[in-house]
Amino acid sequence: MNKATPESLEWFPPGVWHFAVQQLLAQAVIMPLSGGIVKKLTPLQIWMAVTSGMLSPLSIAIAASTNLLWLQYFGAAMGAFGYAAALECAKVVALQWWSVDGSQAFGSAFQGGASGVLMLVVSLLLGLVGNAWGLSRAACAEVLLLILMGLFPLWLALQGELGPPPPELVATIANLPSREVQAPSQESKKTPTKVTFSSPCSLIRSAEFWQVASFNCLVPFCGFGMKLLLTSVFQTTYGTTFLNSSFLATGSIVLFVAARIVMPLISRRRVPLISMMTATLCITGILYASYPSVIAHLSVWWLMLAKSIAGACFGGLNSLGPLLMLEVFSASDLPIVFAATGPARGLGWGFGPVVGYYIYLASKNAGIENQQSYNMFFYICAALTLFSAFNIVLLRRNLLRREEKAASDAC
Repeated sequence: MNKATPESLEWFPPGVWHFAVQQLLAQAVIMPLSGGIVKKLTPLQIWMAVTSGMLSPLSIAIAASTNLLWLQYFGAAMGAFGYAAALECAKVVALQWWSVDGSQAFGSAFQGGASGVLMLVVSLLLGLVGNAWGLSRAACAEVLLLILMGLFPLWLALQGELGPPPPELVATIANLPSREVQAPSQESKKTPTKVTFSSPCSLIRSAEFWQVASFNCLVPFCGFGMKLLLTSVFQTTYGTTFLNSSFLATGSIVLFVAARIVMPLISRRRVPLISMMTATLCITGILYASYPSVIAHLSVWWLMLAKSIAGACFGGLNSLGPLLMLEVFSASDLPIVFAATGPARGLGWGFGPVVGYYIYLASKNAGIENQQSYNMFFYICAALTLFSAFNIVLLRRNLLRREEKAASDAC
């Protein structure tokens, strides 16, 4: 998408700004203003809302065949509502259903694996079709795939089974002592108390909210920025062709799929959730910082290996993110918390690729070698990821302090 951008739009390329517009509108505007979309819609309306997200890839297909570049940004804006609804279904509604019987870790693993496999298929499909037939037909192929995937949700909607669990069921489960506490009891004999709030304003005033929001901003800023720019990084730093770069990018997300399945299950039985997240963030930050040295001294296969491990860490963290919310807040509060943290996620998912690509352009215009053009972005992501690990440690400490205070008040 960026290769076809005229010089006049060099600093506003659709390859990164299309997704930025969609993320910012969906998560930073629509979600917080709505306070939760799905709970206000009927099953069929939910399906229609999610399906409207197809306007995004459809606009890319039309724009690529007509050279109407502005249509891609318009399509991203039009598809933002559908994307917001789909994201809420995946991250809130599904998690609420799984939390009813305590299977949220297994559910997150299943969903993470399914979405990871889909990403792998789409990446491979777009690479092959895009190289053989061009961007327009590749986008049409994506739309066709989304239509086929939407048939089963349509059947559920017609049966009246598409939507969140009844509010009274979620509230009842959230109030049961056995459901208020998750696996952190394995990490300490003290179990963190859930953060409660009487209004959205009291939620925003809590330190734990801002710590969760920081995680939801910093991790996708780095991880999604790296992921969306994968093909570009391989092409630029090693001079590989588009097809070979797309194969390398696809191969590097194989572990990404596996981690989305394995890490939630491990956090449920063997390693405490927050300890696993802290270790994963530290490993990811170190890998990001190593990229410049790998590119300077080693072959492209070593970079693929490093990116595969870092991508797996990002995939696992992405699956653990909803579980972190459920660790800090109750299931009944998830729609409000998810909507309130929308701006943080929107900034992370939206601006990560933009900042990375801008650093590349600035480096190129400054005469820096292509091999080093992404180095500054790598170092920035390493610093932000290590800071995120420190933030998670502080979150754990705050939760334990809250538990100590609750225990002293009870006495």
